[in-house]
Amino acid sequence: MTAPTSLFMLHMPIDLQQVAHYAAHRGFGASQYRNSGFDEGRALHHILVETFGPGALKPFRLMVAPRGQSGSLYAYTAEQPDALMARIEATILPEAHSLLALNRLAWRAMPDDWHVGRRLAFDIRVRPVVRVHAPVANPRKPDTPYKKGAELDAWFVAKSRANPEGPRTHEDNAEANAVTDAPSLTREDAYIDWLVQRLEGIVELDRSLTRLAHFRRTRAARSGRSIEGPDATLHGECRIIDPARFACCLARGIGRHKAYGYGMLMLRPPQRVDIDPGV
Repeated sequence: MTAPTSLFMLHMPIDLQQVAHYAAHRGFGASQYRNSGFDEGRALHHILVETFGPGALKPFRLMVAPRGQSGSLYAYTAEQPDALMARIEATILPEAHSLLALNRLAWRAMPDDWHVGRRLAFDIRVRPVVRVHAPVANPRKPDTPYKKGAELDAWFVAKSRANPEGPRTHEDNAEANAVTDAPSLTREDAYIDWLVQRLEGIVELDRSLTRLAHFRRTRAARSGRSIEGPDATLHGECRIIDPARFACCLARGIGRHKAYGYGMLMLRPPQRVDIDPGV
């Protein structure tokens, strides 16, 4: 894994109604997959790929106030923004230029001097799922377990591993509710564990200052199917262990579904400030 020589954060204001109209006209709107609703992450994925090329702006994060009709799109790119804009000048569609408000594009260079021991706070939206390596009991359909390779909620999987005989539940919501008999493990703990595993050897997470800030279950359109799963935002603090791998984490994102608006590690000032002569 090689860290990029440079990394930039971009910001673009986004009008969600424009995104929905663009997606509908381009054939990836809400109506394509039954029960999926409008998948903003998928729509933005297509818009960014069509405009900038595959992987040019990835990972990205859409931030919208509750019930808001406009928001902010943040993304990391290894390409110098002026060069990026010059490269797409001949190919960008007028409606994409308007939708992405490129005349209001803001950007800044990310640091390239990360060092061991630096403390940072973070904000990350993730889809905390895991692919299971063996069948897992399906409480809603006891005769039809989840197959090897299924993508399941990390909390449900952790509970299932703690209670391999399967939970007893009368709720008809499968992995979301079928965890009643397993030992006490909160959703927050499971998702922090999930993040710790993916950052092992890269940063040391301060669990006392890491929390599940927001959670919901959402549907997403993927590979011709409508899939439902966890959508979580974690806030926390960490200390860098491996600067080169940390730089790669920023550039590549964390977890699955990074191309659809998840996994962008956004940095914040830490609450706990240590005396650090390297900063």
